[in-house]
Amino acid sequence: MPNFLKLIIGFILLPVGVFLTLIFIPEFGVPLILISTRFLAVRFKWARTFNIWVDKKYKEFKVWFKKKFGKGNNNP
Repeated sequence: MPNFLKLIIGFILLPVGVFLTLIFIPEFGVPLILISTRFLAVRFKWARTFNIWVDKKYKEFKVWFKKKFGKGNNNP
């Protein structure tokens, strides 16, 4: 996919995601924001930095979740 098309898609999805998040539909808005920053990371450093931060936090959350609720954990 050409870079200019990725930028167009990213700039369309970002405001839509922000709008949906602001009108209290974050279950649709937040994923759109995350997808749009993946497209915008082609050109913008802030989007790449944001994606790296989100990836890091997601990995930390998976580790925490597995420790808390993973197999072999008999805590009530």
